[in-house]
Amino acid sequence: MNRQFLVRMGWIIAALAAAGAVGLAPNTYWLYLLGMTAAYAIVGTGLNLLIGLSGQVSLGHAGFYAVGAYVTAILTTRYGLSYWATLPLCMLVPAALGALLAAPALRVKGPYLAMVTIAFGLVLQNVLIEAEPLTGGFNGISNIDKPMLGPIALSLRAHVGVMVGFAALSLLAYAWMARSRFGRLLRAVRDSEIAAKSIGINPWRIKTAVFVVSAALAGLAGGLFAPMAGFISPENFDLLLSIQFLLLVILGGLETRAGPLVGALVIAALPEALSGLAEYRLLFFGTLLFLILAVMPKGVAGTVGRLLSRGTPTKRLSTSFVAQGRAERAHAWLAARGPSDPLIADNLGIQFGGLKAVDNMSLHARAGVVTGLIGPNGAGKTSVLNMLGGFYRPTEGGVRLGQLALPAGRSEACARAGIARTFQTTLLFDSLTVFENVALALPGGSDPSLAHDLLVFAGYQGDPDHPAGDLPFVDRRMVEIARALATRPRALLLDEPAAGLGKNEKLVLAATLSRIASCGLTVVLVEHDIPLVMQACTDLVAMENGRVLSTGAAESVRNDPAVIAAYLGVSGNIARTPRKPAQEVVLEAQGLAAGYGQIGVLEDVSVQVRRHEVVAVVGANGAGKSTLMRAFTGLLSSTGSILLNGKAPQLRPDRMARAGLVMVPEGRQVFPRLSVRDNLLLGGYATPAAVRQHNLELMLARFPRLAERVEHDAGLLSGGEQQMLAIARGLMAMPTIIIFDEPSLGLAPKIVHVVYETIDALAADGMTVMLVDQFAAMALAIADRGYVLTHGRVVADGPAQTLLNDASVRTAYLGEAANESSNNAAVTAQTGAA
Repeated sequence: MNRQFLVRMGWIIAALAAAGAVGLAPNTYWLYLLGMTAAYAIVGTGLNLLIGLSGQVSLGHAGFYAVGAYVTAILTTRYGLSYWATLPLCMLVPAALGALLAAPALRVKGPYLAMVTIAFGLVLQNVLIEAEPLTGGFNGISNIDKPMLGPIALSLRAHVGVMVGFAALSLLAYAWMARSRFGRLLRAVRDSEIAAKSIGINPWRIKTAVFVVSAALAGLAGGLFAPMAGFISPENFDLLLSIQFLLLVILGGLETRAGPLVGALVIAALPEALSGLAEYRLLFFGTLLFLILAVMPKGVAGTVGRLLSRGTPTKRLSTSFVAQGRAERAHAWLAARGPSDPLIADNLGIQFGGLKAVDNMSLHARAGVVTGLIGPNGAGKTSVLNMLGGFYRPTEGGVRLGQLALPAGRSEACARAGIARTFQTTLLFDSLTVFENVALALPGGSDPSLAHDLLVFAGYQGDPDHPAGDLPFVDRRMVEIARALATRPRALLLDEPAAGLGKNEKLVLAATLSRIASCGLTVVLVEHDIPLVMQACTDLVAMENGRVLSTGAAESVRNDPAVIAAYLGVSGNIARTPRKPAQEVVLEAQGLAAGYGQIGVLEDVSVQVRRHEVVAVVGANGAGKSTLMRAFTGLLSSTGSILLNGKAPQLRPDRMARAGLVMVPEGRQVFPRLSVRDNLLLGGYATPAAVRQHNLELMLARFPRLAERVEHDAGLLSGGEQQMLAIARGLMAMPTIIIFDEPSLGLAPKIVHVVYETIDALAADGMTVMLVDQFAAMALAIADRGYVLTHGRVVADGPAQTLLNDASVRTAYLGEAANESSNNAAVTAQTGAA
C-alpha cells in the first residue's frame, strides 16, 4: 500500500466525514462550529500559501477577514445587494488592500511585513469603531440575513454546507497551486531571492502576488462567516484572532495540503469540544498545543506525511538518461541562439562607505572563450562580477552586452537580457528537486526535457527528482551551472565554481567550461585555482586593489612580474629582528583533517610551532590556511591530534584562549558599536579586573593612535586602526601564542608595513607567533620557518629564507610555470629585498 493511495483515501474519508457532519449535526451549536472550522480552513489555506510556500509572515489577516465580513454585511443590509453579488467584492476589496500594504513592505528585508500587517489590523479595528454610521461602531451590524437561492432563503445547515464546499475548493486550489509553476516560484523566492533574481524572477512581484491571493481568501472566509453569524462587531476581529490564524497553519503543518484543515479543527473546534472541562478547558487546550508543537515541530499533517514517506524508494537515473545524446542536444540548443556579443565593462567603479572597492575597471570578454578574472584576496573580483550581473549598482561606469546597455543594479533585468550567474556559495532552491531547479529557469514554452539535457551537459548524473537541499556539494555545483544555462544566456558569470572540488572534479569542470564557451557564450570566470584557470581560460584579466593590473593572453598575464608580485607580495624593506627561538614545541598538529559540512579542506596536515618563533603559513586563497587556524583555536571541528604545550586541550575557543592561544581574526572583526576602550576590556575578559586595567594602560601606551581614540566607536576607525585594535584586543588576553589570520587584508601598503613591524616587534619581545597571509614574501620575510599549503596539504616547509626563493611557493599561487627559469627570475626580482 503506497503513500499516494493512503493520501487519496484520507481525503475521501475527510470529504465523507465533512458531508456527514453537515447533514447529521444535531443542533445549531454544532453547525456553527463546523462553519467556523470551514472559515478558518479557508483563511489557513491563504496563510499556507503566504507562510508555507513563500515564507512571508502576516499578523493582520484578521483585518482582511473583517473587511470581507463587513463588505457583505454593509452591502446586503444597507444597500440591498444580493449576497452572491457581494462575494466577489469580499475578495477584491481585501486583495486591493493587501496589494497596498505588501507593495512597499515587501521591498525591504526583515519583519516589516509582519509589523505592517499588525498595524493594519489595529488601525482597521479603530476605523470600524469610528465609522459608526456605516459600520455600527461598537454595536456592529446585526440581522444579517442568510443568502437567498432564488426565492428561498438558505437554512443555516445549507449555508454551512456552502462554507464547507468553499473550504474544499480552497484546499484543492492550494494543492494545484503548490504543484504549479507559481508554487515553484514561491518556494524558489523563499529559498533564495538572490538565486531567483539570477534567473530573471522578480521576487517582489511574486511575494506581492501571493499576499494578494492570501488576503482575498481571508476576505472570502469573512464574507461567508457574516451571514452564518448574523451579527458582527469590531471585537470579533482583534489581534488575537490573527495570532490564532498564524497558530492554525503552524499546528496543522506548513506547506502541507491538509495542514489548514487540521489546524482549523484544532483551533476552531477543539476548545468548544473541551467545554465540559469547565474552568480547566483553556489550561488543557494550552497544554495540548504545547505538546503538539514540542512533539511535532512540522505540525500534525507534516509529521504524518513524513511517517508515510518513510521507506519510499529513491528514483535513480537509468543509464539511458546519460546515453541518449542529451549533452549533444543541450549543446545544440545553447548554440542555436548564435554567437553572443562581447561583455564589456566601461570604467567601472564602486564604493562602499569610504572604501573604493573597484576603480576605473574596464573589461572586454570575448564570445566563445573563457575570460578569467584573477587577483589576490580583496582585489575586487567578486564586486566586478556583481556589477556585471546587476547585483551591485556601480557608482561609476556601465556594462554593455555588445551595444545593449545593461540596467545597473537590476539583476533580474540583466538575467532577462542574457546574463546568467553562479555564486561562491552555491545557491540552489533547496526545497525543489534537481529537475525543478533547472526547469524553473527555462524560457517560457521550452520543452521541460531540456532540463534533463542540461543536467547531463553540466556533468550531473544523479537522480533528477532528488531534493536539491540534500545534494552532495559537488552535485550542487553541477546543478547550479545547469540552472544558469537553462536561462539560455548570452553571457555566463561564474564565481569560484571550483571551491571545494577535488582534483578530478576540477578537470571535469574545466572541460565543462570549455564546452559552454564552444556554444558561442561569453564566459567570465572568477577563480583562485590558477591551474584550473590556465586550463580553462583563453584570456585573463588580473586585478589588485580594485584596479586592472594586467590583461591579455592567459600565459602572458600569469607570467607578468606585476601579477606575480600581486600574488606573492613584496617584502620591501621589512627586516626580521634577530631572535633565537627555543626548541620546545608549544603547538603541534598531526594528521589534521577539517572542512565545512560536505566540503573537505584540510587533509593530513602536520605542523609544529616552537616557543618564541614566528611560523608563516602561506598558500593561494582557498589552500586551507584560515581553516587550519580555525581548527587550532577550536572554532572548527577537526580530526587528527592537536597538542598545546604537549597536552591535548579541550578544543573550544574559550578554553583555548584561556590556555594561552589567541587569534587575531581575518577582517579584524572588532565590535563596531563599542568604544576602543570597551573592545580592549572585552579582550581581557578572562583576566582579573586589576590585571585587565593594567594591561589596558600598556596597550594604549604601545598603540598611541588607540589612546587618542579610546572613547571613539571602533566602527569609526580606519582599517589600519581597526587592525591595531584587533591586535591589542588579542594581547589583552595575555596569550603565550598569538595567531594572525590575514593581517594585511584590505589595508594600504604603508599600513601593511606598520602592521608587520608590529608583529615583528611582538616576536622580538618573546611572543610565539603563527602568521597566515596571502602575501608570501612579506610573511616569510619576518618568519623563522614556514609551511606552504596547496589544496589543504603541506607541500613544502623549512626555513623561511629558503622558502622565499623556493619555486614551490610560486607554484602554490600561480601553478606550474611555462618557462621556469624566467619565472624564478621574476620571483627573485620581487622578493630579493628580503
